[in-house]
Amino acid sequence: MRFDRDSIERFVFQSYGFDPERMRLELNYRLDDIGFTETIEFPGGSLAGVDEAALDRAFHLLHLLAGISYYKAALPPVIEIATRLPSPAMAAFLEQTYCHGLGEFAWTNHISIEGKTHFPSADLTVAVPPAGDSLPGYVVPLGGGKDSLVSCELLSQASVSFRTIDVGGSRLIRQVARAVGKSHLSIRRQLDRRLFDLNDQGAYNGHVPISAILAGVMVCGGLLYRYGNVVMSNERSADSGNFVLDSGFVVNHQYSKSLEFERDFGELVDREVVPGFRYFSLLRGWSELAVARRFAELSGYHREFSSCNRNFRINDARPLGRWCCDCPKCRFVFLALAPFLTVDALTEIFGLNLMDDPDQIAGYRALLGLGADKPFECVGEIEESRAAMAALIDDPEWNGWPVVQHFAGAPELRGARLEPLLQISRQDRIPQSLRRLLDAA
Repeated sequence: MRFDRDSIERFVFQSYGFDPERMRLELNYRLDDIGFTETIEFPGGSLAGVDEAALDRAFHLLHLLAGISYYKAALPPVIEIATRLPSPAMAAFLEQTYCHGLGEFAWTNHISIEGKTHFPSADLTVAVPPAGDSLPGYVVPLGGGKDSLVSCELLSQASVSFRTIDVGGSRLIRQVARAVGKSHLSIRRQLDRRLFDLNDQGAYNGHVPISAILAGVMVCGGLLYRYGNVVMSNERSADSGNFVLDSGFVVNHQYSKSLEFERDFGELVDREVVPGFRYFSLLRGWSELAVARRFAELSGYHREFSSCNRNFRINDARPLGRWCCDCPKCRFVFLALAPFLTVDALTEIFGLNLMDDPDQIAGYRALLGLGADKPFECVGEIEESRAAMAALIDDPEWNGWPVVQHFAGAPELRGARLEPLLQISRQDRIPQSLRRLLDAA
């Protein structure tokens, strides 16, 4: 049976409900008469002392954010909200997030997303207390990669108490959490399997802004687990788009990790959902290379981490080890770490030396912006890849390997230097109270 996505007329945010006994949130949606239920569980959470109105506002925002996974299946022209309408400011935020968060999805499906998503709103006053100082308690979301581990180390050096947290509870992330050694929270999220059936039947499918959905989950978790600061680990490279359409629309795989999203989401939550709640990246002023340089010093984590996204795909086969060594993310992380580690050390991490494999050349050409667009992955800027490769060309330990030799004469790499890209800026949203602790450390 074929799913007729063009016949779908409306997407409905049907309802949401929370079972306090099971600490389980149900999010219900409809594409015309096709229903979906997504579940999110908060093991160990508690309602004791929780502001129930704030919790309901958080659930409402998450319901609206998580709907993007189901809305994209058909992109119907009408959106209905059967619970309660968002404020105009929240509706504008959602339209921005859906539009830019689905930019890559639209490109790969050969459709236009600009101006297609319209959220109804109600011009009502949102009854929340005035915003004040940030709430106590820090959590660092773990994704299994190097970035969040650098954030953990920075907080530890500043003697800041924190917990780690994840959504999904993968085996790899649990191992990384044990290596960090802090109290760890694990939230469970289950998509409706009917969505995967529709994908097999011809529904639109592709990348969604998962970080935006997880941001909504973090706000709900803050109330149920008692934390008020979500310390993300997104670098400034997330602001760099993959390419620009003729209309001027920037297609950015990492939009929901960008400073723009972080600012818009953080301000909305502080203003309309949980005053004093802070959502910010500790690494916003860092380049990917600056993070890689710092992580190279953290040898205790080198056998634990993995940035390969194939470890976390829902339905696809996963690599036998921590690294598939055949995707843009693996190639970039190898390249970013190479200027700061020996060949033997990096080969031990990945299981092989990617610079000794000529089949990797085409993938590295894309990372270097040579005849191809920046890959749709969370990788660094083209300038960073060029600077890292240029450093390897100048390094006697690395410049004899086939991949490095291939790029030795590339004119685009002339003048590329690591040093300017290792500088850390102050263009971030780190609260001043935490800034003082970090500076003192």
